[in-house]
Amino acid sequence: MINLFNLLPIRPLDGGRITAALSPWLWGIGLLLMLISIFTIAPNPLMILILLFGLSDFYKWWKGENRHYFEISRHKRILFAFGYLGLIFVLVLSLSNIHSQLG
Repeated sequence: MINLFNLLPIRPLDGGRITAALSPWLWGIGLLLMLISIFTIAPNPLMILILLFGLSDFYKWWKGENRHYFEISRHKRILFAFGYLGLIFVLVLSLSNIHSQLG
């Protein structure tokens, strides 16, 4: 479960780093997911801190800072997308399998 949380598309998490290579617009989805998590689960101080860092990075990208960081080839974007989505699929499948064995 922690690995899936770490793959949320929000910087400073690992998911935010990989989605930055795909499209920084995915950070918006990550920010929305984090907001939903904060208001539905519990206002955890660590999650609020991650949200603040994510908002800061998204704002910097929006203003045009460090745009060269996002310039990678289309081929690499496709490979990163398959790796990212594949890892999420394997983790969800594993989590589901463990849950069914325990329940």
